[in-house]
Amino acid sequence: MKLYGYKKRILNEDGLLSLSEVTIRTNPSNLRRIAAFILAAADEMEKMKKQFDHKHFKDTQAKKNKDHPDIVIVR
Repeated sequence: MKLYGYKKRILNEDGLLSLSEVTIRTNPSNLRRIAAFILAAADEMEKMKKQFDHKHFKDTQAKKNKDHPDIVIVR
């Protein structure tokens, strides 16, 4: 899986970027895992309300692949 994006602006000194677009290059199996992760994060965010801080896609994967980028859901 690869993630690509177009820089809109830099948000902080750590180099976090605001992107105008994100492109996900992957296969159907990975895309389904990403979709399930996003849905689970939405459920957790609703349940935890303001206590929800963030959730990493890599933390939810039994088989972590160092070559895969991480996806982080933030409130």
